[in-house]
Amino acid sequence: MEKSLIESKIIEIINKYASVQAPTLDKPLTLAPYSMDVRELTSVFLDIEKEFGADINKMFDEPIDFSISSLANAVEMQVG
Repeated sequence: MEKSLIESKIIEIINKYASVQAPTLDKPLTLAPYSMDVRELTSVFLDIEKEFGADINKMFDEPIDFSISSLANAVEMQVG
């Protein structure tokens, strides 16, 4: 699956919990414009796991900044 498609689907998931007009791919989800809390992040991660069949535990084997881009990279590495 192409990274741009993965990013688009992740943006759709994020918009369920934090409506952002102009998503920024490289900003951490814990900072503005998202400012997501732990519950929202957990929901996003579980939705990503469900949408892509990615193992959430393997996504965090290495530190990531929780940006859309880094999440898309982690998903892409697992599902191709």
